[in-house]
Amino acid sequence: LIIQGLVFARGTTRTVVAQHATAPPAVSLEEGGFAVLPCVGITPSSVEGCLLKPAVGLTFFVDGKDRNASASPVNATHCSCSLPPADAESVVQVFFRGRNASQPLQRAGVAQYVALWTASLSRRPYLSTDMHGEVVVSVHPSIQGASVSVLLLPSGLPMQEQVSVPSGAASTITFSLAEVPSCADMQVAVQLARKEGSPLERRLFLSRVLPPPPVVKSFVQMDYSRKTLLVNGQPLVGTGYYDTQSIGPTNLSRQGDAGITWNMRYLTSNGDRFSDAYIQSYLDWSHAAGIYVMFDLHHEFQRLAKEGNSTELWRNITAQVQQFRDHPALLGWYICDDCMTQWLIAQIKAGTPTLDTWYRALKRLDPYHPAIGAIESVNVNVFTTANVFIPAPSLDVVMVENYVPNLPNNARRGIAIDPGSDGTFSGWPLTWEPVVNCPGVWLNQDRKDLTTAQKALHLYSLSWLSSILANLHSQLHFRLFPFDQRTEASVLYEEIMLQVGRYGKVVRAAQGFLLAPPSGAVEPWIEAEDAATPGPCRQCAALWRREVEGAPASFCALVAVVNTQNATATQTFRLRGAAAWPGAATASLTRLDGPCAGETTSPPEASGSRDRDCPKFLDGALTVTVAAFD
Repeated sequence: LIIQGLVFARGTTRTVVAQHATAPPAVSLEEGGFAVLPCVGITPSSVEGCLLKPAVGLTFFVDGKDRNASASPVNATHCSCSLPPADAESVVQVFFRGRNASQPLQRAGVAQYVALWTASLSRRPYLSTDMHGEVVVSVHPSIQGASVSVLLLPSGLPMQEQVSVPSGAASTITFSLAEVPSCADMQVAVQLARKEGSPLERRLFLSRVLPPPPVVKSFVQMDYSRKTLLVNGQPLVGTGYYDTQSIGPTNLSRQGDAGITWNMRYLTSNGDRFSDAYIQSYLDWSHAAGIYVMFDLHHEFQRLAKEGNSTELWRNITAQVQQFRDHPALLGWYICDDCMTQWLIAQIKAGTPTLDTWYRALKRLDPYHPAIGAIESVNVNVFTTANVFIPAPSLDVVMVENYVPNLPNNARRGIAIDPGSDGTFSGWPLTWEPVVNCPGVWLNQDRKDLTTAQKALHLYSLSWLSSILANLHSQLHFRLFPFDQRTEASVLYEEIMLQVGRYGKVVRAAQGFLLAPPSGAVEPWIEAEDAATPGPCRQCAALWRREVEGAPASFCALVAVVNTQNATATQTFRLRGAAAWPGAATASLTRLDGPCAGETTSPPEASGSRDRDCPKFLDGALTVTVAAFD
């Protein structure tokens, strides 16, 4: 299938990319297709094949390797490359190969893999008291007459059959859990039937556990329908730090007051682990400050990958988990740092058991908290799906070490006209994953072109960029260094922390929009007038709509705009796909996190908006003036 000249949806269909007539070809991820491109460097009559190489961003195959494919001439100037089905919704570079094997290959162009549909179970884990589960499905606009069935594996027993789903939208389908054991970790097949073409299938991992006993104070689930975590049933948008500063309750209470909601404290320093008494105190201080803790066990789990299990090592892990698993501040277990090299590649080199082995062993000790890790690669999908390296999930929460020094480099849209890493996190198979963005605070510290205030504002805008480009709202910044190291740094890091907390307060005030579940409707979006220009977005924006109870025709939406440039800029955004909401084209806005353009008053409290003379949509167009780096 070749998808040409369409508007195609990426991710939850809230992020939509316009496919212009001059854009590179879009090819089905599930079925492959043909990319017709200029035969650069060779004559079409001599073409013998094509080489496919990853672009920047998610690799089209999870192993990251190149692929050879067949090719044929099309006319006097162009050739056709037959692209195979792929693993990820990403950009691929195409090189045509001629009969002369010694001739250097020249890039002919790029193609865009596009998922025809996405699917995810709504939660992990379900409880044995849950009578029904849900599948979240989004379907490409080109698919007509779509219906979805859910089968229990390996038996093939139907759990739900032939439920119609709309095209171009994300929907939620309910299925029965009656045949799933009370405690289970198994696979289900989600099948998509369509009017034209053969059925498509995705296999997903379903987990079910007994309700947590009263002693468990923080039960944490993955909520894939809203791309977030649930703590005791309530959504959490996390904002915080890798913490190497906090040595007492004052540090943590200051962070909590600023808006910080979680942290990851390294518990091993210079080879020595902090005492259990200190760890207990740290958890207590964090809980008192309203901060959740990712509990550091990464040294121990990375030893498992490099050395294999030993009675002493597993006894140590077991003791730590059993001692602290019931603490109310516990969010989950941080079990790998630089997971690609220090955990996965280390395991492959050592020949020790695959990583899912240790994941399941940890779940036997504690089924009520997620396994968390930070990955220094864009291919974070390696750890949450079955693939050539790992036969089953090895992490629940993946975090991206997104160490980029400035806003423009962080504004990559991850599409064919702008291949890059950031925008790719909205594409399949990460569509529904609550991936955590991890910006590098220290990269701003020594910049000479920015003031302290601008450096701090950078971190606020970097956080919003991940929401805008990839629908990723949770942040864990690397990292909160001790303030007593350098006086200048202490002032800067305090300013940065206030901006990190500001984001946390604002995003929680707006989470009704940001975490709105799939609506079953084709969602609107906004698009900058220069959206077709190659390269990162200069003024990046997104729109999130939520339904108004009892008033389905009312248009209620959040708009976020980030200016990546070091100058005040005015940009016009066009509202698209909003015909179902007649009032959208003239909707008025109020400012949630500061004064509107031209005002000099102080920003309002982030806990709510103020009624101000803000910009409004005029005939479907929104013109916004945004300060530098804001």
